[in-house]
This record gives sequence, C-alpha cells and structure tokens, in this order.
Amino acid sequence: MKTTRLLSCALVALTSWGVFTALADQPQHKTERTSFDTSFPAADPVYDSAGNPAVGGDTPLYANASGLCDHLFPLIAPDGHHIELAEWQSAKGNALIKCGQRGTHVVLQLTGLIPNGVYTVWVATFQAPGLTPDFANMIGLGALGEPDGSQNVVLASPHGTATVSVFHPPGDLSIFGSTDCLSDEFEVLLLLPLHLDSQTHGSVPGDECQLGFPGAFSFKQ
Repeated sequence: MKTTRLLSCALVALTSWGVFTALADQPQHKTERTSFDTSFPAADPVYDSAGNPAVGGDTPLYANASGLCDHLFPLIAPDGHHIELAEWQSAKGNALIKCGQRGTHVVLQLTGLIPNGVYTVWVATFQAPGLTPDFANMIGLGALGEPDGSQNVVLASPHGTATVSVFHPPGDLSIFGSTDCLSDEFEVLLLLPLHLDSQTHGSVPGDECQLGFPGAFSFKQ
C-alpha cells in the first residue's frame, strides 16, 4: 500500500511538472499599447475643393482614399454637414493588444469621432521595414475579429465616442494573408475608416470612394 501511494504521488508530481514545463515553454506575451495616429500615411491626405492640401481648420474636406478613388469626393457627416479639417483631426484614442489562448484581445477607446458615424476596423500586417506611403510591405489585410466582418463595426455615439473589445482569432485574414498573435508581427495597423454612406460590407471595406480614413493605431516591433 505504501509503495502504491509513493508511485501515485510520483505520477502526480511528474504530471504537474509536465504541465508546468509546457506552460513555461509557451511564449509570454505582454500587453502592447499605442495611441491613435492621424498623420500620413496612417491617415489619408485630405484636400480643399480645388485639390490643394487642406490647411485651415474650417476647410470643408475632400479625399480620394490615397488615390484608390479616381476622383475627389466630399467628406459628409451622417447629419449631412460637410466635415471640416478641425473636426476630422480631433479623433483621438488608445488601443491595447494582448495575445492569449482565444487569440489577440484588442481593446480600443476613441473620442472625437464624427457623431453617429459608422466606422469599421481593419487589421493590416507588415513585414520589415513596416508602413510606407505606398504600403509596399503589407502582407495581410482583413476585418478585425471574425473574418465575416461581424465584429469590426464601430458606431460612434452622438458625442463621437466609441469602445471596442474583440478577440481576433489566429488564421486567414478576410482579404489576404494570415496571422497568429498580432504582437508577433513586425508591424500591425488597425485602420478605422468612416463609411460615408453608413453602409458596411462584411469581409471587405467596400467602395473606396465611400471611405474616409482619419487615422490608425500602429503597433511596431
């Protein structure tokens, strides 16, 4: 009986040591934090009605999605007013990501958004040296959260605030590329376009001529 007890204790100890060793061998990911970047190229350039770079805070804005749209289009808010430079650049926020068993937990807190604006969040991954104006090093793009886009819609409050908390799963991104832990990528951009027509399109952003990009969250090695 004593021998049986000793063997049982040894087995429990070995099992516990195996679990501990397996956990110790797993990479430990810390929480990464960053702030909302409204500078180019995280944000698209904006222009006045003549196509000149917008300068004055009261300038009504036009954009062309960094050339993805073949013409300038006005940035119009949900209430019908023409968005001006000062309010466009008032967007601020903080973001954190942390990898775990369920994927990468992404939390965003935003203020200064266009009131009642419909936004979506897109994950863009980059190889070294990271983001450049031509996006030449982008190796993946897709909706935050589930690939069908069911978790990446952000509706700003009447006061222009929003909070997002989503677990981004490992695997294929909805447009191209794949990812595991987001903080393991050389650079990750969380893009936040405003949908000028207040319509979202699931796994893809939709018509570039209906999107305004005020900025993004960047996590870089």
